[in-house]
Formats: sequence, structure tokens, C-alpha cells
Amino acid sequence: MILYTNGDSFVHGNGLGLDIFPGNTGDLSEIDDEEKTRLLKWSWEVKTDRAYAIYHAKMRSLESARAFPMLLKNMLGCSLVNSSMGGSSFDRIARTTITDLIKLKKKYPTRPIVAIIGNTDYFRKEIAYAIEGNVWFDLHLAHPGSIPREISSLGKFFVREETSYHRLVEYFKNWITIKEFCKNNNIRFYFLKVFDHNFIGDAKPDDLAALEEYANVVPDVDMTLVAQQVEKRYCPDGGHFSAPVHKLVAEEFFKRIKA
Repeated sequence: MILYTNGDSFVHGNGLGLDIFPGNTGDLSEIDDEEKTRLLKWSWEVKTDRAYAIYHAKMRSLESARAFPMLLKNMLGCSLVNSSMGGSSFDRIARTTITDLIKLKKKYPTRPIVAIIGNTDYFRKEIAYAIEGNVWFDLHLAHPGSIPREISSLGKFFVREETSYHRLVEYFKNWITIKEFCKNNNIRFYFLKVFDHNFIGDAKPDDLAALEEYANVVPDVDMTLVAQQVEKRYCPDGGHFSAPVHKLVAEEFFKRIKA
């Protein structure tokens, strides 16, 4: 069997290696004082910036080892292809999922494939932009400050014009593409929910409602709900889920796959 996973930083395991940096503050989620949290996080990030180059390789190795895809792979005793990447748009997740699965089916026509796909912030958008050897680039429309200066005018256009409606239309179109591909190619498909995909507005347009109904995106595992079972649920970055959460996610998927 081949286990295929894709998603953003929550699937990739970003933050799971941050504990190796000297001077980290640990899980900041339990500190009530908001200002104290901000100052602690800032002072720790300054220290880790200086050590990042030294610890980068080891940190990435720990992320891979501690994230649920690798844990689940070891539990199942199967092969793993993990195409998740931090900061991914759902456009990228859908595009790479389809192309990866096409290649896997062609290379291993008789091996069963299980695909676990995590969603992401639907206000991320993939565009054509050649940078650092890539031909695609993910815009974070909810965070305009992250858009490169060279394409700031294009970024401002999308930030101004694309609403919750536009992004959700693309989001559910992508889900339909993934699910139909998996169905037509006898690939077992599971959905890991990380982000909500709620419409922002007064009345949901008919075409969006039709796409959402047809996509019928029901999570098999909700990572946020799983995290509520864990006392220390966050990594030192204060945003990504901790190793115990990933362990529980792996166990939840293991039960579903073996069933």
C-alpha cells in the first residue's frame, strides 16, 4: 500500500522541530497575559533567527519524523509520499495531488493507494510567477504584507477584487476534482480538516451553494477537535499543533483505514 498525503504546514509538521533551538519559550498558549506572550515570542524568535541556519536541517528532519504522515506510515507498515508544504494554497494542493496520483498510478498500477488531504486557508491563491526556480507562487490574500514587492500591484488587485465567494468557488471546484479523481481511480480518500470554509456575506450565491452541496466535503478527522484532547496542544511557535496532537491524528486515521 502507498500512503499519499498533501496539505499545508499542519500536514507537513511545521514547528515540530522548534524545541531544539536554544532559548525557546515552550508552549506559549498557556500564558494569559497577551503582552507577555508577544514579548516572549519576539525575544525567542530573535534568538532562533541567529541559530536557524545551524539547526535548519535537523529541524526539518524532526518535523518529518514527528508529523502524522510519518507516524501513520510506520503504523501501517507502508510506503509514504508526502507532498505537503507550508503556506500552500488549496490550488497548489489540488494541482499537485492530481499530478502526483497520476504518476503513482502509472508507476504502481497494482498497488492500493490511500490519500489523506488536508485543507488550508481558502484565501490563499496560486498564480503563475517564476521565483527561486519555481513557476508557481502562492499568494496569501489575507496577509498582503507577505506578497513580494515585484508583484505587489497584482497582489493588491486580487486582495481588492477576490471575495469569500470567489475563493470558495475555486475551493469547492478543487475538492470536486480531487474526490472525482480518487473515485474514478479506486483511490481511498480521507479529508483532514484544519481550517473552516465558511462563506462570509449575507446570502450565499446559488452557484456556490450548488458546488458546496455537490462537493460534500465532510471531514474524516478534524485536527482542531483532536487537539482539544491534548493539554499542550501547540508547538513553541504558538500556532501549529504539537507532536502529541499529530500522534492522535495518526491513530485516528489508522483506525479508519484498518476498518
